[in-house]
Amino acid sequence: MMRTYKKIRKLFKVVPDKRISNFYLIILPLSIINGLFDLCLVALIAQLTSKIVSSNKLVIDKSSELFGNTPEDLYKVIILLVIVTWLGSLSKLIRLIQVENLAAKIWRDITNHIFIKVLGQPYPFFIREKSSSIIAEILINVQRISYDLVRPLLVFASNIIVIIFIAFGLYLTLGITSIILMISIGLMFIIASILVVPLMKKANKKLIFYDRLSASVINETFFSVRDIHLNKKSFFFENKYRNIGEKVRYHYAKVRYLPDLP
Repeated sequence: MMRTYKKIRKLFKVVPDKRISNFYLIILPLSIINGLFDLCLVALIAQLTSKIVSSNKLVIDKSSELFGNTPEDLYKVIILLVIVTWLGSLSKLIRLIQVENLAAKIWRDITNHIFIKVLGQPYPFFIREKSSSIIAEILINVQRISYDLVRPLLVFASNIIVIIFIAFGLYLTLGITSIILMISIGLMFIIASILVVPLMKKANKKLIFYDRLSASVINETFFSVRDIHLNKKSFFFENKYRNIGEKVRYHYAKVRYLPDLP
């Protein structure tokens, strides 16, 4: 875990300071606004629930102070609930768009750095390493950085703020019970993650391996296209690439659904 943290920290050192500023100045305020809408949503649901079931167990049980008990007041709560839900969804959409934009910018910063580092290698490096191998490595690393590192980290960081507001709203509504509930959910998530992470690492290594193999087959095909047509070996390469593609598809699916298991 510590080794992974150090690698991520080292990778993000190449990110310009203005990207970090974009997170604090754009995404963080949007996350707070999104959290406030979710907090209002929890409060309105508590009001609506207390009116419908007449529960006395809610900490926020002051319906008579906030709204009356007439059917018209109940409709007001429902209308407010719908408005806040739509506004919360809109703020979440805007936040996710900004996250995607920032992830794309950071991805470009890191990939530009990778390209410059490769270009700055001494000439014997390019003689020793195959150009097809270098191209495959760059493409695979660029793709993994974008989908498996930058975007998930930004989404996680922005969601933390929203979760804090929701937890606060649940605490005001349910009291200490909500704290116990949130801690239990957090512990179960950690346990499930500990069980799933090794499977994710294994699937990711397999996916990288078959991605490299797939890129190698493409390069081999293009470089030997004349011989393939002369010897009529296209069927061999088609089957080889199709079989590798099936393995890529299988491991790609695992890499995508395993994070959702916890």
